[in-house]
Amino acid sequence: MSNNALEALPGEVGRLVKLKILICDDNRLKTLPVEIASCRALTTLGVKGNDLDSIPSEISQCADLVNVNFRMNRNLGTSVLDVLAGCVKLEE
Repeated sequence: MSNNALEALPGEVGRLVKLKILICDDNRLKTLPVEIASCRALTTLGVKGNDLDSIPSEISQCADLVNVNFRMNRNLGTSVLDVLAGCVKLEE
């Protein structure tokens, strides 16, 4: 779903409970839906090059998350590190 000028992801993304990889790079996303926490099988999340200013704290419930890419989100502060601290499988 990269490079599609998406401004939002629908909350229905949470219905994709077996989703393992979600790449939404280079869109216009300002936030991620809290329902993303229902994607418990998620291992890879790519949202680089968006307009994110925060991520939902519920994302820490994605215990299998190994890879994330939040680069090039102008407004995203260091609070993302606190949120991701609960994702113990993350690789550096």
